[in-house]
Amino acid sequence: MFRYKLHKFRFLIITVFVAVIILALFQWSLHSFPFGQGRPIIPTPPPVNQSNIIPTTTVDINTPGSIHLFLNFTYNIANPATIAKYYDFIWGAQPEHVASLRAGNPNLLLSYYVPFYRDDGTFENYDLGSQQGLDYWHSFHSDWILYKCDRSTPAYYGDNPRMPLDFTNSAVIDWQLQTYAIPASEHGYGAIAADNVDLINTYGACGVYRNGKWVQLFSGQSDDPRWRDGILKWLTQMQNALHQLAHPLLLIPNVGFGSTSPSSSFVQQLTSHVDAIADEGGFTNYGDGYLTGTDWSQKVQYIQKVQKLGKSYYLVGEVPSITSAEMQWSLGTYLLCNEGHIAIFISHPQDYGNDTRYPTYNISIGEPAGDMYKAQGIYWRDYSSGLVAVNPSGENSYTVTTSSGKYVDINGKSASRRFTLSPHSAMILLNP
Repeated sequence: MFRYKLHKFRFLIITVFVAVIILALFQWSLHSFPFGQGRPIIPTPPPVNQSNIIPTTTVDINTPGSIHLFLNFTYNIANPATIAKYYDFIWGAQPEHVASLRAGNPNLLLSYYVPFYRDDGTFENYDLGSQQGLDYWHSFHSDWILYKCDRSTPAYYGDNPRMPLDFTNSAVIDWQLQTYAIPASEHGYGAIAADNVDLINTYGACGVYRNGKWVQLFSGQSDDPRWRDGILKWLTQMQNALHQLAHPLLLIPNVGFGSTSPSSSFVQQLTSHVDAIADEGGFTNYGDGYLTGTDWSQKVQYIQKVQKLGKSYYLVGEVPSITSAEMQWSLGTYLLCNEGHIAIFISHPQDYGNDTRYPTYNISIGEPAGDMYKAQGIYWRDYSSGLVAVNPSGENSYTVTTSSGKYVDINGKSASRRFTLSPHSAMILLNP
């Protein structure tokens, strides 16, 4: 009896000691790793419609006095619910902002950001992508690492340390679906924003090792048909998979055209396997110049064609400074391209994640009153409450005269019927 009581007493003492240790460790963890650090606290998303109906990207821009906007990322947005009403689409909405954005604008199309062939961590922890280096990927899936033609250097995207992966491998696509797309679908997103779908092999991607043997996938050259074929395969497989999810997602790639003409048969094929197009290069060449001449006209025709297919076009204008001239170049070309499904984002180069709305967006130009046309060496388009004139020449200036009417400029000042447009410039005229 005494031995039993002694054992019972010892057991009680050990139990109390373990409980004290566990409590101390728990309190220490709260102090050392407070909630919200390293991983965002993601609010419960709104209910997801499980109707298996593919969402739409249609943007009805044809409303009087309306320039439609989209937003590039939300990571610097402090009040997502408040600003949501001003936008039709968010490229790369933060997971912790989804519920607030939905509350502020139930019709807002939200996309989850995925670089199409780089490790981007996990849905919950984006930072892991920059921490999972060569050693990690050698142990996880060495056969997925995409190398340059020297067969030893990963084909990193510039100075981005995230591991480049073999996007032609169906297993990689399945991993992307499980890691990014399915969580995004379950969290209330409507689309995947696939970044850096560049039609030129800019960073010399070449091949992989399978079962320890080198397999060359691409030439490693900038102009690489096999690289483009790989992109088309990825887009086709990814779009099909996204559309088959319980809550289907759209596929919206940021296409870098490079030297590939938008009028080429390849780009037409690509367009048939996406749900909308994002164009970061736009008409300002990523903030490094201007698209002019034949390149300009081919891009305009392509943007119009995409919209006539019922797909939206998200046009970026990265400009060196927010001046009247820069705004009119971006907005003027945007208004020429308008076929009912287009939105624009203008900012300084890479000034993303901010609510960049400018007074010029409030102009009342009305609806298109016809197609664009060429006259006096430049391109024009009539609107119900104004007129747009664009000079896409990279070399020539043109002095032109409007056919009739009195106009004011975008600042409300009286505008002359006769004016000169310098190379790559535009004029937006409004009815007084």
